[in-house]
Amino acid sequence: MSRKQTIKNVAFFLGLFLVYLVLQSKFIHWPWFASDELDVTLGGKAIVNGYKLYGDFLSQHMPFTYYVSAFFELFGATSVTLQRYCFYAFYAVFWCVIYFRYRNLVNGKALLIYPFIFTSLISTYEWGPVLRPEHLAAIGGIILLLEFLNFYKNRELKWDNCLFLSISVILTFGTIFVAAFPMAIIVVAVVVLEIKWTIEGKIKGKGLVIYYLKKYIPLVIWCSVPWLILVTSYAMKGNLGNFIRGAYQINRTIYPKYIDGYGYSVRDAFVMIPSHIFGWAKDLIAFDNFDLNALVRIIMLVSFILFLGRVYLTKSRLIAITIYLYVSAMGTREVFTFHSTNLVAILALVFALQICDVFATYKREKKPMNLKCASAVLSLFLVMTPYWSDLSGFHSLGIDEEKNANASILSAVLKNGEAVWLLNFDCTSAMLADRPAIQNVGATPWMWECEGARCLQQMKKECPRVAVFNEYHEVWGNLLRDYAPELVAFIHENYTFYEQSDCIYIRNDYYDEAIQILTAQ
Repeated sequence: MSRKQTIKNVAFFLGLFLVYLVLQSKFIHWPWFASDELDVTLGGKAIVNGYKLYGDFLSQHMPFTYYVSAFFELFGATSVTLQRYCFYAFYAVFWCVIYFRYRNLVNGKALLIYPFIFTSLISTYEWGPVLRPEHLAAIGGIILLLEFLNFYKNRELKWDNCLFLSISVILTFGTIFVAAFPMAIIVVAVVVLEIKWTIEGKIKGKGLVIYYLKKYIPLVIWCSVPWLILVTSYAMKGNLGNFIRGAYQINRTIYPKYIDGYGYSVRDAFVMIPSHIFGWAKDLIAFDNFDLNALVRIIMLVSFILFLGRVYLTKSRLIAITIYLYVSAMGTREVFTFHSTNLVAILALVFALQICDVFATYKREKKPMNLKCASAVLSLFLVMTPYWSDLSGFHSLGIDEEKNANASILSAVLKNGEAVWLLNFDCTSAMLADRPAIQNVGATPWMWECEGARCLQQMKKECPRVAVFNEYHEVWGNLLRDYAPELVAFIHENYTFYEQSDCIYIRNDYYDEAIQILTAQ
């Protein structure tokens, strides 16, 4: 590549990055998701301040989203607004990388416009634009699918393919546990392809074994190293058991009790994968509460089915079936909710590919606009309407955040970097106070069931000077005072309620000093 072309590419990359960053900035002051979104940012804050993920900061989620947040926190993104800008930049960088890497594999124009479609789609459901692990999984899911298509085309795994596959695993399974399902679909498809190619080829016996070892050992190494580093670091710090309980045991044995059994049986969840898109179609066709959002989702469904049909009839039946199962596997916890944002990203890409194909055909044939092209234009307009019909988010793009009363108290009585014992979902106050939160064992009944005994025993040895606590805290009909009576008793015995707040308790031996600090303000 010439120096001139390199400069052009760098300039285009930076320009595209800025466009994508501005595109997302509309959501900068979107209402905070106080439990799930701030769980990410508080986890990052805890890590940077020396607390152990899963050991001190409890979580039932996979770890890598917290480490991304911690990286931003380390460089000054201490507030939710700054974290959002940083995550938006992170997404924008990867969207640009996806374009430059795969523009010759699929329609490059589709890769350019898919972020516009994606940002419009996430505007159609609650908590769609907030910081969630599923947004990282969306990027990883796109990369994994495109790498699979590249593998199908070229039948090879070079070092750069291994690198991006490793990144995709980190951004998918490393952020959401259920990403294991779509990953499994790709693995099965690769095995089927290799069997097919082996039958067609002439390599047999010992030569075949050597061929596969040379091909896949580098991939295994690339994908394994980040996890080996993670597991080793946890083991060295005595934190591996906490990681296993938080990221695996809770989701497989405890949490299912509260979500109608989902997660109890891997077999049942896997068997149900082919039915998810059919179930989604059934719900959409019912036309319950029909509105623009429902219309957009119908367009996405129709576009996806037409895309699969075209691939099945003109290119490869295996690829069509694989993409169908891959996308359906992302819908194990419904479609068009914050839990399925990774699925929505694939739908956005498929729709972009469909639209660009129609427009390319129209331009090539140089015919008057036909019904197909007119339908594509109308569909694109309707799909983009949820985003462009309201640009009020651009009225204020500042980074200032006003503290609430609880946050002002926490920042006054806790030193910088000193943790609050967070026992409810009042994550907002801790973030506004710029204080880490630990041992959120009382926030949910499933977390208490798994970690209650361990954490309470640890707190009896050394507990934070301030706790955020409300014994009437409720999760899905479960009261904290009912599912964690030992915790309630411990708080009332060792802490005193600060009456100028609604949920702040101060440790007995620190109460008088804290009152003096607050009175002096």
